[in-house]
Amino acid sequence: MKFKSLVISLGLAVQAPAITFENNDTIVLLGNTFIERSQQYSHLETALTLSTQKSHLKFRNLGWSGDTVFGHARSYFDPPEKGLQRLKNDLSELKPQTLIICYGATAAFENETDLPTFINGYERLLKMIKASASPRQIILLSPPPAESLPNPMPDM
Repeated sequence: MKFKSLVISLGLAVQAPAITFENNDTIVLLGNTFIERSQQYSHLETALTLSTQKSHLKFRNLGWSGDTVFGHARSYFDPPEKGLQRLKNDLSELKPQTLIICYGATAAFENETDLPTFINGYERLLKMIKASASPRQIILLSPPPAESLPNPMPDM
């Protein structure tokens, strides 16, 4: 089964290529807390497995709470470059066919002048992923929307 995806960029909807999975594919989930916490319940993995009708899909969750496209959290107490090197080594070893990536929830709350820095960091991360893992496809998820709660909580 092929998944249709839609890319919305600058207010324009563009049909993206179909997402496909094959038997025995390795799928890496990469991102910050949203991805890291999904390992507790495996809803995403279950939904993908059931809807694709493929067998022996292998999911590897490389999500890291508080991480950024620069590798801040996964670097421990080292510079962020060490975190990205750790990720590069993991991806080289796993050789996934598909990466599902979700970053940006924290970056969305930074000021707009930081947006180019985030985009440049994301592009650098994607280049590193392509060079170290050569996946067949990379799927970018937008972060989940922030929940607005009644007063006294702030309006998100």
